[in-house]
Amino acid sequence: MTMDHSLALAILLVAMCPQIESGTEGEDNGGDIDIREALNTSEPLWLFWQSDRNSFSVCSEDDCINETETCIRNVMIDISSDVYLFNQAMLVNGEPYTAAYIGKFNDGKTPPKSMEVTEVGDSFATDSGSGVHQLWVLQYLEPKDRRCMVFFIQELEGAIADDLNTCQMYIKGKPQPSDPPTGCETFFKARCNKTQIYEPYSMTCKEVVMFTDTTANYAVRT
Repeated sequence: MTMDHSLALAILLVAMCPQIESGTEGEDNGGDIDIREALNTSEPLWLFWQSDRNSFSVCSEDDCINETETCIRNVMIDISSDVYLFNQAMLVNGEPYTAAYIGKFNDGKTPPKSMEVTEVGDSFATDSGSGVHQLWVLQYLEPKDRRCMVFFIQELEGAIADDLNTCQMYIKGKPQPSDPPTGCETFFKARCNKTQIYEPYSMTCKEVVMFTDTTANYAVRT
């Protein structure tokens, strides 16, 4: 299957997923929302809740290292009508780590609702399967102040069916002790079909921003 065909199939399957059927509780409100509206901000987008684990084991032969990712946030570098350049900064076992990504708004919708995300290294990721290759679909944007959003994230390399339920909730700017907002919380709990919610953000995360995001902003330039 070619990349274009797998991307089209992924978009179709996400659209047909029973978790995003119409309804009043946890209803998808992203049908007519421009994903660029959610992403176009100079403030960091903090990964607040996620349905997949933020800790995992990295093994080499008989040795395994447990790694935990915390304080994860997306920092915009540039945005246009076609692409979104951003860095994802985090702490891995307490140590700063930053990776650069490009999101392409190529779903054919007006306005676009999703982006195809690949990792940026010395050159853009290719179809070889190396690096990150994902479809991010905006499913919810908090109506009142637009500061909370939920994405369904689909892996485009590998089995599609295994990844339909991956959700990530982002908070724009400085998260508050009362977060997440009620609408965002209701949507996530109703539609992400997970009994366990992982929380990579804590209130101590704001202390690391001044030490990491300044240099992170220089990782990618157009």
